[in-house]
Amino acid sequence: MQQRLADLNPLAAQAAAHQAAGTSGSNTAAATFQAAAQSAGTAADASKRAQQAKSGTMQVMEVPVMRPDGDVELRDAGTSFVVPPCEACGGVLKPDVVFFGDGIPRPRAERALHLAQQCDLLLVVGSSLMVYSAYRLAEAAHKAGADLIALNVGPTRADKLLSHKVEVVAGEALMKLAPPP
Repeated sequence: MQQRLADLNPLAAQAAAHQAAGTSGSNTAAATFQAAAQSAGTAADASKRAQQAKSGTMQVMEVPVMRPDGDVELRDAGTSFVVPPCEACGGVLKPDVVFFGDGIPRPRAERALHLAQQCDLLLVVGSSLMVYSAYRLAEAAHKAGADLIALNVGPTRADKLLSHKVEVVAGEALMKLAPPP
């Protein structure tokens, strides 16, 4: 599956490979991605720029907005991305994961809640916990007496419940904790 995605989306694969290796080199896709991410600001920054542009005190420049969970909304992101079709039926291939906006299958949600109620420590990595299905796991662990630790940039819905919080980009922290081979 990964190779098929890479074959269908060579620029995205090249940018991901350079990012994983920690290099940018002369890769245009990686450089474009990195520049867009570094120019991201908050929603307040975007609003301020819009007001300045209206008053004529600043040139109009579209700046991607970084959300509290670290996501950056890029205007043209994914418009050229090709999803490989299923070889058997031609439908869309989808890994066995729950994407944002999808419903969590009941057995999986019940198991996650049970595990949260039984744990001694819950580590939240790169999530604002704004979606209730995730927040309720932190809430259940807290009620059961578990310590809660978050690695996240910006506020989380569970800030008042956290034992410890490290303001760090999740991907960077995880790369330092468990670097790729």
